Amino acid sequence: MGFEEGCFRDTPETLIRQALRIGADGRPNGHSGNAEMEHITLEDLKEQGHIPLGFHLSPETRAFQPYVSGRIPTPSGKVEFYSETLLAQGLDPLPGFKPAAESRFGELAKRFPLEFLSRKADNYMNSTFANLDGHRKMEARKSQRLEMHPADAEARGIGEGDAVRIWNDRGELTLTALINGSLPQGVVAGQLDWAKLSAGGKNVNALTSERLTDIGAGATFYSTLVEVKRS
Repeated sequence: MGFEEGCFRDTPETLIRQALRIGADGRPNGHSGNAEMEHITLEDLKEQGHIPLGFHLSPETRAFQPYVSGRIPTPSGKVEFYSETLLAQGLDPLPGFKPAAESRFGELAKRFPLEFLSRKADNYMNSTFANLDGHRKMEARKSQRLEMHPADAEARGIGEGDAVRIWNDRGELTLTALINGSLPQGVVAGQLDWAKLSAGGKNVNALTSERLTDIGAGATFYSTLVEVKRS
């Protein structure tokens, strides 16, 4: 594409070293320069595959307690119960509870009583690696499945492996039921597969809202109500 910058020639190992800040701050023997990662080396990662962060190594004697000392990253450097920053954005400067726009405890639940979680894929990130056969094979157990609590499935006459229709006012999907007692009753979950490789070219985003959060203008993927029936 004509890019001449050196970063476009970085190898995967170089990128990992940059992310770990290997050699930063004079760390010896190739150790990471990141906080709570100082014990990690690239060689150890290659051998072990994954390494706990520092605050997980001895939770009984060294609990993870961020911001217990020093300044907090607020304008005042303290915990702010009254936030001038929020006030300047036209938001309530005091803490308060605002219920989710879509919740199984709200009015819309009379029509769509199940909260829908659009779960990320376990073996790739968004569309990255989603076209690789090896990753798709690992993902196949839950791909195109709708996880349901046994009580929710029984109330709708749905059994393991049944085709189910999931819908709300924004769209609908047809997936295969996967009974999972670890979900809370009233909650269903579907994997976020790559849309172009999904049945009908749609994935769980057909059900999620384009609303933004009131603070930060973030996505509201996890404020989604649906109904489910056997297809």
